[in-house]
Amino acid sequence: LDLPVGQYMLIGGSNLAVRGFRDTRDLDILVAPDLFNRLLSEGFTLDPEYEQKWNRKRLIKDDIEIYGDMYLEKQNYFFDVEQIISAADIVEGIPVQSLANVLVCKADSAREKDIRDIELIKDYLKDQFKKDGYLHIFEWTDAPNTVYEEHEHKGRTAFYIVRGSVTFTSGFDKTFKAGERFDVPPGIKHTAIVGPEGCDWIVAEDIEGDS
Repeated sequence: LDLPVGQYMLIGGSNLAVRGFRDTRDLDILVAPDLFNRLLSEGFTLDPEYEQKWNRKRLIKDDIEIYGDMYLEKQNYFFDVEQIISAADIVEGIPVQSLANVLVCKADSAREKDIRDIELIKDYLKDQFKKDGYLHIFEWTDAPNTVYEEHEHKGRTAFYIVRGSVTFTSGFDKTFKAGERFDVPPGIKHTAIVGPEGCDWIVAEDIEGDS
């Protein structure tokens, strides 16, 4: 397919295949509205079974599936397609769904295969922390509205939010959501307040137990 730059990105299993996480049988592509209509006029056909099941439209041709929207069922929320395409990662010259967006979508669907994909992504993120020189890396879960009173770390620490959100105050004053990483330098006093949905983290430390 010769698709215009900035109007599409690979999603779902296709995204993970390009990243080398796993194989896939289909090519899943999210496209901007104008491109969706163009492809419909150029040989792609509407998928009636998909529309009947989800009350949404997608185009199909051979092993290619074209989506014109992205939706979180549990939250009843449609993403701004052009906005998330503009935030795509570029892997080997190909625009692919950002890992932040993948995690949000996979957590919302929460099918068995989505849970497996989340584990693949977490393994990749842990490897990235190792490459950054962190010696102690682990997963952590906090209940909703957990509060960490003001504290500081003796060594470097870094956090990746897999699910939920957390607000750092005092030294930082910023909320981080699923798919975002936050590096905390040593000696900076701060507090942390977990969001109402709880939080799953990947934590990386220079000094074991420092976080």
